[in-house]
Amino acid sequence: GNHTPPVQGFWAIVRRPPVLAFFIAAFLAQLSFGPYYTFFSIYMEHRGYGTAMLGLMWTVGVVFEVAVFFLIAGFFRRWDASWLLIVSMASAALRWWATALWPENLPVMLAAQATHCLGFAAFFASAMQLLARYFPGKLNGHGQGLFYGFSSGLGGVLGALVAGQLWRFGDGKVAFIAGGCFALAGAVIAWWFVPERRK
Repeated sequence: GNHTPPVQGFWAIVRRPPVLAFFIAAFLAQLSFGPYYTFFSIYMEHRGYGTAMLGLMWTVGVVFEVAVFFLIAGFFRRWDASWLLIVSMASAALRWWATALWPENLPVMLAAQATHCLGFAAFFASAMQLLARYFPGKLNGHGQGLFYGFSSGLGGVLGALVAGQLWRFGDGKVAFIAGGCFALAGAVIAWWFVPERRK
């Protein structure tokens, strides 16, 4: 009932399989961004792209991201946030593999950058929807705190460390392939546990 102490109630929610899977997936998603946030510009410079082209690539990512934040409410009316979360992570996996395999191909790279809006903006918006569902009312702040700590905090730091360790192999290629694997693992875990399929 409503007599559960908030903190105990909070951890009881966190231990539910869909919620736990959500946090693990969020961690893996953030981990997959390690090579991008740490080395993307260097990686592209090594492939012969100039400053203007790099600027365009970052801009494409941001423009599509802003568009998604504007359009996302319409998405959520049609599709459950859990499925958008899965699609966003699957798209990130494809994006990192494309970045690893075809960095010299400008159309592929621009398309990959355009999917930033899925991997980042749609992922984030879906995560906020799910957090609101899992942690109602006063618990939402705790849920968001755990989400930021686990994904941006831990996932971000470890992602940068892993990227740094893998960077020497294939001049960054292996780091992006690994990033794709992390994102795919997150997508599979989310697909298996997060959606409520019983309806």
